[in-house]
Order: sequence, then structure tokens, then C-alpha cells
Amino acid sequence: LVVARLQNSQKEVLRSEKLASIGQLAAGTAHEIRNPLMSIKLLVQAALRDEGDDPLSRDDLTLIEREISRVEATVRNLLEFAKPQALNRKHFHVRELLDYCLSLVAGRAAIQGIPIRYDYSHEDVMAEGDFDQLHQVILNLLLNALDAMTNEGEILIRINVLSDQGEFLELSVDDMGVGIQGEKLGDMFEPFMSTKESGTGLGLSISKRIIEDHGGKMFAYNKSKGCTVGFRLPLHSI
Repeated sequence: LVVARLQNSQKEVLRSEKLASIGQLAAGTAHEIRNPLMSIKLLVQAALRDEGDDPLSRDDLTLIEREISRVEATVRNLLEFAKPQALNRKHFHVRELLDYCLSLVAGRAAIQGIPIRYDYSHEDVMAEGDFDQLHQVILNLLLNALDAMTNEGEILIRINVLSDQGEFLELSVDDMGVGIQGEKLGDMFEPFMSTKESGTGLGLSISKRIIEDHGGKMFAYNKSKGCTVGFRLPLHSI
């Protein structure tokens, strides 16, 4: 009888945790979709009240397109979060992965006037892992760093090979923004946790899952100015 009660209690706890997770997921999704839809709705309502020949300006259409892209990003991230992709492992140069990610953000960094430099003191390292998914993680870290900064300072990418307890690859991205508030720092890898007004709050959560699927771990900490976010992966099982 006691065992049966314990089993029922455990089932109730698991059920409550699942319901809480579903509630958090639903609330976060609704919030991320409702805001851009409201912006689009207000523009359309204003256009309907305008009796002119061209009620929507180019700026209005640009805003509508941007808000639709936000909804698309939320849905895409939600699908990736709900149904993770299997790893497609292959060998590649770590430097090749980094250079590819840098090429994707070079234009954005130039517009903001923020230089990106990297500290890569080791000879090029070969790794085995999912190139596309790891690229997604690094790209997310770089874009977050750019979002956190104004037109001052720089972004520094550090790559180290650690061998104190086996061989590990450590990659970190340092920004010179305002940092992350203490209470949010510990939750920044949780779903729908975002410090940005237009963020979906799924990017770092998906990144964390990808890194853990590779046998690694993500980390984040504040500095005297800005924040450092990165990951550590065992080289032998990347």
C-alpha cells in the first residue's frame, strides 16, 4: 500500500511538471507571436482608415515584413526545440567552422562599427561533429553579442584546447555590453528566457541542447564590462 501511494505521488509530480512545462511553452509562444501580430494589426487598421491611394508607406511594409519574420523565427525555433535534429557527424577544421560563422556576421558588425577579433593560439584542430548545428550555436553567440552592444567596444572570440582532464575544445565570445542581470544569468539557457525585446528566448536553449548532444557544456558569466558566453566540448567526441 505504501509503495502504491509513493508511485502515485511520483506520477502526480511528473504530471504536474509536464503541465507546468507545457504552460510555460504555451505562454512563451503566445507572447512571442502576439506582439508582432499586434504591430501588423495596428498598421493594417490605420491603412483601412486612410482613404488615400497609398495607405501603406514603404516604411510600413518594411515593418510588416520584419514582424512576419519574427513570427517565422519563433515558429522555426519552436519546431527545432520540440523536435531536435539527429547529429550528422563529420570531420572538419575548427578554424573553417569559425571563419564561416564570421563571414555571416561580418556585414552586420561593419554596419554597427564593431570589430570582431579572435584569439586562436593553437594550430588548427580537427574535430568531429555536426558542422551545421555547431555553426548554429556559434552564430547565435555572435548575434547575441552584437545585440548586446552599441557602437563602442569590440567582440573577442577565444578558442583554446584544454588538456587538464582529457582534450577539450573551449570557445567563448566576449562582448562589451551591459552584461546580464544576476537573477537572469542563471536562467539564460532556459526556454523563452530572453533579455531582448524582440528575442524568442529559444536560441540559447537550443544551443545548450546541441552542445549537450555533443557531450559538452555551455557556460556564461559577467565581466567588469560585458558578458562571456561559450561552450566546452570533448575533442574526442565532438
